[in-house]
Amino acid sequence: MTKVSFEISDSDHERLVRLAEGEGKSVSEFVLDRLMVALTERSEANDLRQLEAILDSRLRQAQSSEASERRVSDVFSDARLKTDG
Repeated sequence: MTKVSFEISDSDHERLVRLAEGEGKSVSEFVLDRLMVALTERSEANDLRQLEAILDSRLRQAQSSEASERRVSDVFSDARLKTDG
């Protein structure tokens, strides 16, 4: 396990302590929980951007009559195969 340390002002530390206490957590637990939420949200936002790009591409193909003949179930099956290895 890796240890991370950083410096913050005394007033920010006091705020962190109060926020952590309000949730019944240590400062370390509180900061780690918030960090994990931020990382998850960032990952989900990235996933959403990728999905939007795929759908935008598909929409442009459909509008130009280059739509795929593949069924949605086939696309999902291919996607599962790629993610499962």
